[in-house]
Amino acid sequence: MLRFSFQVTDNPNNIGLNQRVDFADLVSVGGVLVIEIDKEVFFRAGIAILEFVLVIDKWIENGCKNPMLYNSVETEDNPLISFIPNGDKWNISSPWQSFSSKVLFTKEELLYVIYDLKLQVEHELQKK
Repeated sequence: MLRFSFQVTDNPNNIGLNQRVDFADLVSVGGVLVIEIDKEVFFRAGIAILEFVLVIDKWIENGCKNPMLYNSVETEDNPLISFIPNGDKWNISSPWQSFSSKVLFTKEELLYVIYDLKLQVEHELQKK
């Protein structure tokens, strides 16, 4: 089972998820992203969530055909989060992962957790 969760910690300009923003605003909205695989924390780190969502949205718009590589401007350990195809399934990896996972996910599973993550982020941004 795969789960993404996010809690906003920084949103100095009260930016919303669907709002057009410049790059400075894009990276100003931060918080803690947690990725769980089989109920174990695989990844936990502070990231610029709108930047991450933008990269994922572009990956989806392009049909999820190639790897999703999230390269963060906040670190040199890039790509920070990757979805790598393995046959008709996907593996998640990160240089900051807490364990090596061989669990593979369908595209539908990834899209479901991405959609859920976007709902969480939207909810979090509305609270601020």
